[in-house]
Amino acid sequence: EFQNAPLPGQTVTRPSGSTATIPPSLIAPFWDDLVMNFDSTITTRTVGTAPNRQFVVQWTNMGILDEDGRNQNARLTFEAVLFEGSNDIQFVYHTMTGTRSDGSSATVGLQDLKRVTAVQTAFNEGVLSSQHFRTYRFDNGSYFELSPDYTPPFMPVIADEGVVTANQTQLAA
Repeated sequence: EFQNAPLPGQTVTRPSGSTATIPPSLIAPFWDDLVMNFDSTITTRTVGTAPNRQFVVQWTNMGILDEDGRNQNARLTFEAVLFEGSNDIQFVYHTMTGTRSDGSSATVGLQDLKRVTAVQTAFNEGVLSSQHFRTYRFDNGSYFELSPDYTPPFMPVIADEGVVTANQTQLAA
């Protein structure tokens, strides 16, 4: 379905006035009316080894259409990563440039098979940007979104022990 809606949801009204069905078991890293440009790709890949594999779906160089079907000349490259074993899900936003690339016309989140339980990160809100991610943890039969940690790392401590490291159990740089 090209018309996004808030989650959880069962139906959505399109701009034409017709009603459409919202997919069950929806995983939506960027649910909007996306368009493939001449250099766009959608690829899948499984990485790692069992029981800790990751299934990755990547959308590369996608565009966005507005309500009238006009290309907004956005450039979106993002991934949905499904983690084997934990059932966690992560949305990774690589390059998000151009009009509406911040998610201001998209839904971000996921919903269950019955379309009654959901985790909605955003509905038509500009909360996305390049080089960011969203993580959904599966625990005790339910998903919840982890709060991203934007705390910068501490400044490393550098010790110069001279030409030779005196302590055999540590490495100084």
